[in-house]
Amino acid sequence: MSQTQPPITIPPADSIAPLDSVLCTDELRHRPSRPPNFSLENRAMSRLAQAHADSPETILQTLVDTIMEVCAAGSAGISLLKTDERGANFHWPAIAGAWKQFIGGYNPRNFSPCGDVLDLNRPLMFRDVESRYPYFAPVVPRVEEALLVPFYVCSQAVGTIWAVHHDAEHRFDAEDQRMLESLSKLASSAYQTHLTLEMIKREAEARESAAIGNNWLASIVDSSDDIIVSKSLDGIITSWNKSAERVMGYTSDEAVGRHITLIIPPERHSEEFGILERIKRGERVDHFETVRRRKDGSLVDLSLTISPVKDSAGRVVGASKIARDISVTKNLERVTRENEDRLRSLAASLEDQVRTRTAELMQRSVEMEQQAEQLRALSTQLLASQDDERRRIARELHDSAGQIIAALGMNLAGVETHAKFNPPLSSALEDTQDLLRQLNREIRTTSYLLHPPLLDETGLPGALRWYIDGIKKRSGLDVELLVAEDFERLPADVELTLFRIVQESLTNIHRHSGSARATIRLTREASSVQLEVQDYGKGLPPESSHAPGMRPRMGVGIMGMRERVRHIGGKMTVESSPKGTTVCVKLPLSATADAAATS
Repeated sequence: MSQTQPPITIPPADSIAPLDSVLCTDELRHRPSRPPNFSLENRAMSRLAQAHADSPETILQTLVDTIMEVCAAGSAGISLLKTDERGANFHWPAIAGAWKQFIGGYNPRNFSPCGDVLDLNRPLMFRDVESRYPYFAPVVPRVEEALLVPFYVCSQAVGTIWAVHHDAEHRFDAEDQRMLESLSKLASSAYQTHLTLEMIKREAEARESAAIGNNWLASIVDSSDDIIVSKSLDGIITSWNKSAERVMGYTSDEAVGRHITLIIPPERHSEEFGILERIKRGERVDHFETVRRRKDGSLVDLSLTISPVKDSAGRVVGASKIARDISVTKNLERVTRENEDRLRSLAASLEDQVRTRTAELMQRSVEMEQQAEQLRALSTQLLASQDDERRRIARELHDSAGQIIAALGMNLAGVETHAKFNPPLSSALEDTQDLLRQLNREIRTTSYLLHPPLLDETGLPGALRWYIDGIKKRSGLDVELLVAEDFERLPADVELTLFRIVQESLTNIHRHSGSARATIRLTREASSVQLEVQDYGKGLPPESSHAPGMRPRMGVGIMGMRERVRHIGGKMTVESSPKGTTVCVKLPLSATADAAATS
């Protein structure tokens, strides 16, 4: 599209896609929008104001260059409605970005995105524009999204300003629309001034032209949403727009002619004097944040951009001040800081509470560990006492009860010589001797179970074989003992511990497992001895099942076994499944213990 482009042919109405099919304006309300960047906006406004002051004829190109920056667009431009020999068309007097080559091009008033914007008199956002406007199809780079806002001159829409994204990664948001509209207002005012100046050049009467320009400028100033104030180099207010009246509370009549310190708090007077000195040197003050006082005495946060005003000879004769109310932003920053301080205080308080509670829990943990250690020591003492008591009872049964039974046997033998001639008495005496012999066997068995003397006399393997023979006779349980023939003696406490574990394990197998057989493996290494008792029954009951990482709930017998093993410093594991249960015990051996066992 250029000044030499061929006429655009408008296709039949029934082949044109409806406007709604290419509009996506409503998405602006739903897309995440970046926060307002007033600093960027102020720079853009100042850039336009400077272009307006220095070279009004460049205001349109400055506008589109500025749009490229604030909207991060791929292309930006302005379309102005113009009627010539080709009819009513939108001409493109200024373009920036990828489409800059199309400056001077045009599109039809009644068949273009710009025309639709003017018809609806509101901002519109387009995508897939070539489906409605076929003449965009060959244009490269293509349009991914286009955002257009009306451009007004003297309150009349005479064109549009627009921004285009050429890639799918970028999307416009509501802040882009607001910035375009804001820049459009200022550029419109500046463009009006440009038109006014052009008009002034064409007027014969310089005074009349100047008056028209002043009227345009006053209209621009009064229509701005920002405070616009001018002052002399002495600080005397020379103009005061409607926004200044609205924000500061003073009317134009009350402000014009008075010193600018009218709205400056006393403690900030030196600030204004410094600004005036910079203006006298021809310097510009950008984005200066300060505080001013309203007529009612309240304070307002403002962002100031102050530019020197020069006469035709280039001399600085005054200053133009554009101020924006940033109270909302400052309040948000203040609230944010207060919230951050409050959160930091709360976090510190919580941290102190957590620290205190952690110390309490650690102290409680130490106390519980001490109690547990005391319980373990008591358990060890109880086991030792139990073993001592068993040994004492076994000795009493063997010595005292055994001697009494022996004496009874001798007495009965003496009586037997006198009863041979009395058959009934002889029969009763024989029954009594049988019962006495049975009682003697039971007492000897009970005594051996309490503390087998073979454990002290021949060692662990001999005691185990005796116990296994007895349990086979009493319960029918088939037990296989796997132990080396040359298995050496162990320390007394180790032998007793292993014997008690075998005793408890075989009792559990007989009572609970349902297994008809069991296997005992006893092995020895240089520094340890290992015992394994395995059955082939139904395994531990369901209540003994446990979650990963947790110890299963065992009976009192197994807990006692664990305490015995722990007392010697060994390790015990219990593995159970529906195919059986295996108890494994590993106890340490020391050189001192071995020597004691040999002795």
